[in-house]
Amino acid sequence: MSKKYEVVRYEGYEFFFKYDMDPPGMLHIYARGLFQPEDAIEVWFEGTEEVENTDNNRFETYTDTRGIYWYWLDAKQTKIMIISCFQRTS
Repeated sequence: MSKKYEVVRYEGYEFFFKYDMDPPGMLHIYARGLFQPEDAIEVWFEGTEEVENTDNNRFETYTDTRGIYWYWLDAKQTKIMIISCFQRTS
């Protein structure tokens, strides 16, 4: 059975990244946008704009050039599921 998530620990947080189903073994954020976990974590820490999207049960954090969709996995707010990482368009 293959792994479902890659977990990256940084600055007291655990960031979870799901593996894609097609192609298997590749992280979703890489398969869809060629982003690495470090790219998404950078957006999470450096983002200057954050929106709570209650319709989709997620947060949206943006820098000038990139964005991520994410949500908390725990009540202590130390585990973060990164849904997507993407380039912002103007």
